[in-house]
Amino acid sequence: MKLRHRWKLGTAVVVSLGLVAGGVAHMATAGTGTTGVAELLPPTGGSVPLSAAEAAAYAPSVVGGVTRPGGSTTATEVAPGVTARPKSATALAAAVAAAPTAAKVTIKGVYQSTNYYCVPASSSITLGTYGVTVSQATLAKEMGTTTAGTYSRTSLPVVNKYVNPLGYSVWNAETTGNATNLLNWAAYDIGTLKRAPTIGVWMEKLPWNKGMSGHFGHQILIYGYDLTKKTLTVWDPWKPTGGTHTLTAAALNATMQSYGLAYVAGHSDADLTAAGDLSGDGLTDMIAVHRPSGALYRYTNTGHGSFQGGSNAVKLGTGWNAMTELAGVGDLTGDGKADVAAVEKSTGKLWLYRGPALAASTRLLIGTGGWNGMRDLIGAGNITGDSKPDLVTIEKSTGRLWVYPGKLNGLAARKQLGTSWTKMTKLAPIGDLSRDGKPDFVAVDSGTGKLWLYKGLTFAGGTSRVEIGTGGWNGMRSLTGVSDLTGDKIPDLITVANTGGDMYLYPGKASGLGTRVKQGSGWNG
Repeated sequence: MKLRHRWKLGTAVVVSLGLVAGGVAHMATAGTGTTGVAELLPPTGGSVPLSAAEAAAYAPSVVGGVTRPGGSTTATEVAPGVTARPKSATALAAAVAAAPTAAKVTIKGVYQSTNYYCVPASSSITLGTYGVTVSQATLAKEMGTTTAGTYSRTSLPVVNKYVNPLGYSVWNAETTGNATNLLNWAAYDIGTLKRAPTIGVWMEKLPWNKGMSGHFGHQILIYGYDLTKKTLTVWDPWKPTGGTHTLTAAALNATMQSYGLAYVAGHSDADLTAAGDLSGDGLTDMIAVHRPSGALYRYTNTGHGSFQGGSNAVKLGTGWNAMTELAGVGDLTGDGKADVAAVEKSTGKLWLYRGPALAASTRLLIGTGGWNGMRDLIGAGNITGDSKPDLVTIEKSTGRLWVYPGKLNGLAARKQLGTSWTKMTKLAPIGDLSRDGKPDFVAVDSGTGKLWLYKGLTFAGGTSRVEIGTGGWNGMRSLTGVSDLTGDKIPDLITVANTGGDMYLYPGKASGLGTRVKQGSGWNG
């Protein structure tokens, strides 16, 4: 199976943009190692001295038994070691002037045009590792529509990527920003950028950073933006020669995480999805969302172990950036056509899109709300034995596994299938892989990386599972069960890897899965 495409699909949104260099020496790191190191670098740079107020604001402090080189522990702290405070234009200009020329680089990245941030439901959020409590009043307050400018409200945004032995983390220190601009880049992964010793030496000379060598990871500062040009102004202290790198972004979880203000979700926002027969040829087709445009595309099954991609992909509609948890659910409308369910992010409503067009104008509301509290929504076939296709999903807050029995144009009352599914991710229906006449599905144990096959899933009989992947499956960002692509009448599995976005076909076998075959790359944007 070969998928040819000009643009990429998958967890990441996929428009490339140029990130313009320049910037200020304001950075923060939040360690994820056992010591919980959290270090603060104030917003003035080079030879610019700290004022008395700045010195007081960034005095050493002890949080959770860990001594910080600087940083407040008050409720105005918006991330470990980052205190919200105004930044003057003079300080910004001085910091830019003080930064070495080598620190100013151009970076390519992906631009996320939809805001995935949210305010936590509780009145405050505790960063337990660091003993910091952030008031809800500091979160997501200024949701304006300014399209360009140098950002200087309260705290500056910072993205950190560790490359030292303490581990790594992606952080966003901005919580009071503009929802339509700077919050778009919150989930950048800066894995390709390396520490530059020459710049590190320069940083060690800064008054607030003496003796810190080896204790801070790689971070970049983003402080300017232009939505029209799709550019961000950044400062990277560890890139000695300039050049170009690629950043990738993933959608954030719908719920705020207790260990950070921004979290890169492990589950894809809209994975490649097996949607059933949408082209009328009796073969299972696939769909996916082109994140920059919000367009939904169909990949038609050729019947020869491949899908029609690239210019042959069929555009089905627009506005799909507003939806998540796409799932092919079979025929719920009784017209003999495959339908697709999806959750509306803003409302938590569950919608049923009639096949084959999947048009918004004819969609049906089948869940009135609360569906953004569910994850890994899949069409699991006929579990309840009533000839109607059913939905299976995991409840985020409890880890319970539920089946929603299908009925004409909707869903019946849910029934619990299991508990303790918190660690299980990437559920995917895979047809009858076990050849017992009952629908199966696969799931990854996020703790061990093992892949499990759940055979003959029925409400009456529960499930029995078999290990079919010994480890490393948490390195896959999406799993998609498809009908037979290899000609042996056994369903197969398509995966997309986190690294490189490599796509693989795992042939279904009576004993599980056969040797994988690489189908392409770049499916992570």
